[in-house]
Amino acid sequence: MIFFINSVIPDSGGAIKFSIFCPYVILNKTGLDLIFKAKSFMQNAKIAAGQGSNRMVQNKALPLMFSYGKTENGNRMLVQVGGNSQWSRPVSFEAVGSIMEIAVVAADRPEEIHLGMNVELGKGKYALTKVVTITPRFILKNNLNEDLNFREYGSNNVTLLPAGQRVPLRYLRQGQQKLLSLRLPGVTSRW
Repeated sequence: MIFFINSVIPDSGGAIKFSIFCPYVILNKTGLDLIFKAKSFMQNAKIAAGQGSNRMVQNKALPLMFSYGKTENGNRMLVQVGGNSQWSRPVSFEAVGSIMEIAVVAADRPEEIHLGMNVELGKGKYALTKVVTITPRFILKNNLNEDLNFREYGSNNVTLLPAGQRVPLRYLRQGQQKLLSLRLPGVTSRW
């Protein structure tokens, strides 16, 4: 649903100005394919239109225009990662300035995918639109001049983090406590 506002322009002989806008624009900066499902207060959730697997061009997020079927205070959004996870808990796009975490349980392994969500008002001519940015929740950046190895505490999955690079932490084991172990590369290095 696209909204429009009309207003009469003063001293113009009755001319009317129409403003057409989309209530939400979603920017997926995770590098993962996300699927969005709209859930109204008293209805079942429905997959949002306009989604596809090609939402990135040259590492830039393409915007997804979105609106709910009906304008209600109880509207919520569900998120799924790549069709290969469970649906997230319902989240709201209404609270401008809100920053929140979305944890989605992976379907094929006992891990969670952690996403960060930020809701802002558009600027300038986009002032009627809310911009929803979804990013990785945790990003590691190596500011050292040496490479680092890291792993989640108790895991055997070791990942190399090259000097001066950054890597998103996408999959973390389920549970309350999230711990990370670091070490320099080499056989004699300790965690």
